[in-house]
Amino acid sequence: MNIEQYHLGNYSGSSKHSSFAMVPIDEAQREMLSTVHRNSFFQIILLRQGQGRYFVGLEQFSISAPAIFFIFPRQISSLELSEDAQGDLLMFDESIFCSAILANELKEYNIGLHQRVNFLSYEGREPLFEDILRSKQQIDALEQPLNNIREIERKFFCKIIILKIIDSAPPHDFQGVEDADLGAYISFRKLVDEQFSSERHVESYCQSLGVSAKKLNLLCKKFAQSSPLKLIHDRLSTEIKKMLIFEEMPMKEIAYSLGFESQSALNKYILSKFDCNPSQLKEKLREEASMISSRK
Repeated sequence: MNIEQYHLGNYSGSSKHSSFAMVPIDEAQREMLSTVHRNSFFQIILLRQGQGRYFVGLEQFSISAPAIFFIFPRQISSLELSEDAQGDLLMFDESIFCSAILANELKEYNIGLHQRVNFLSYEGREPLFEDILRSKQQIDALEQPLNNIREIERKFFCKIIILKIIDSAPPHDFQGVEDADLGAYISFRKLVDEQFSSERHVESYCQSLGVSAKKLNLLCKKFAQSSPLKLIHDRLSTEIKKMLIFEEMPMKEIAYSLGFESQSALNKYILSKFDCNPSQLKEKLREEASMISSRK
């Protein structure tokens, strides 16, 4: 399955204001969204009308308006919308949505954020959706003539939209959690995302974080109902599946990219985690993705 690589310029059509772009959903945008693709930027889709199917990562949803989709850089996604779909696309880079904010001031909201905001249905929560649209309308009012001050104002209202979306996402029940515990867990998950292909020993993560193995295990049980090793392996397994079905990389290249000593070692890992060989796993993944690759 081929994956299109989209950049902000595909939408903005200009490098002058390349950190932000907003366009309405039209036929051309529906076609771009329906292609299995990966963005180099953040994307928010505000769907006011319509229905369809949504695919992000390895998850699939049937969707109907009102709904919001928050897609992060490098996430693989596809959104197939009905012809009557109406809404807007907001695209922006990290100069607007800084990950440091979530790592510090809003760290309690950062756990599982991708999964919690990738798709949000506002059916039965229309006032929340309308509140977010009002901030979008503020951006509309600043479109022309566009100067440096109005550009800063547009980014300001985009940040408000982001915060409103995060605030309306399903919450975590972490009241009373010690700040240091939450920070250590978030740091662990960040390290796993950065190092899972080169480091799969829990002890190494403990040394980097300055915590004991017992402490890290307690944190992972508290926040993820899992063990540190399983979280590392889950991240690795997800990447293997993505490479098999989306990248269509040879097994030897996958083994090298993910830090396995040999293709044989990768094969053994797949057998232990998926109870099948690589060819069988790839066929299974293709079947699961058939409703995405087979367009009506």
